[in-house]
Amino acid sequence: MKPNFFIIGAQRAGSTTIHNALKAHPEIFMSDIKEPQYFVAQMLLEKVQTNHENRVAYENYLIKGKYRTPKAYYSLFDKAEGFKIIGESSHYIYRPDTASIIHKECPNSKILVLVRNPIDRFFSEYQLAKRTGNYSSSFEDYYIENKENVPNKSKLSKGFYADKINHFKSIFGAENVKVIQFDDFKNNPSVALKEILIWLKVDPNISLPIINVQQGGTIRNPFLAFFIKHNGINKILKKLISNTVIRQKMRKTVYENAVKSEKMDYDIWLDLKEYYENEIVNLEGLLNKSLNSWRTYNP
Repeated sequence: MKPNFFIIGAQRAGSTTIHNALKAHPEIFMSDIKEPQYFVAQMLLEKVQTNHENRVAYENYLIKGKYRTPKAYYSLFDKAEGFKIIGESSHYIYRPDTASIIHKECPNSKILVLVRNPIDRFFSEYQLAKRTGNYSSSFEDYYIENKENVPNKSKLSKGFYADKINHFKSIFGAENVKVIQFDDFKNNPSVALKEILIWLKVDPNISLPIINVQQGGTIRNPFLAFFIKHNGINKILKKLISNTVIRQKMRKTVYENAVKSEKMDYDIWLDLKEYYENEIVNLEGLLNKSLNSWRTYNP
């Protein structure tokens, strides 16, 4: 079986929550594994065919992921027979050159894009890095480091959506690319999910679980933080508790007690607002919608 539905990002914009919610719909099959990134591997393979110097990059990419070969990737959908929608979630929005490759292998696919205020998205990625122990310094340091990086190496670049969305639309057709704003989903998740179900042409009246398990922030309980991050513990829990929704609720509770959110400094917010202003204007034109709330400081 081949997928016909892709949630392509953006990062820290609700893709995990929506993936898990849609997974509970009887007409939708979502892969158990998120971020297989198979089509990035295929894109790198195409580059090898035109320039053999790219082979090392391709082979290294295969090694870093379990589902990046055709056989392994399509095994994710072995149990998808009979489902109307067959989907997976990978942040392909950051590799728009995958669009034509996805279309070639899965031509009748629908593409879901989730966008978030790029300032909040960047801050959320910082808080995730703090929670996972991958970053220990302040947000000011994090901002300066990323501001000084070359554009394609900076996490600030992940807040630019408009051109990438337009590229996917040019490949798949505007009617097959849907954009959901994070704030709309956060404020009224049931309405946003129903909108997605209608677009996917499946029963929109199915009640779906909505559990946000991706909270970031500064660790305040080291024991619980260890519990969250330990892969062995997570694997044991998965075996003991087969119900995905129950596991998600447990994780949400642990996150809420293990981490605390920070506040963004106003001066940094002001710099970021100026940095992203043109992108916000471009996205407003693309969505035909005001995004003035993104221009308001809301610590």
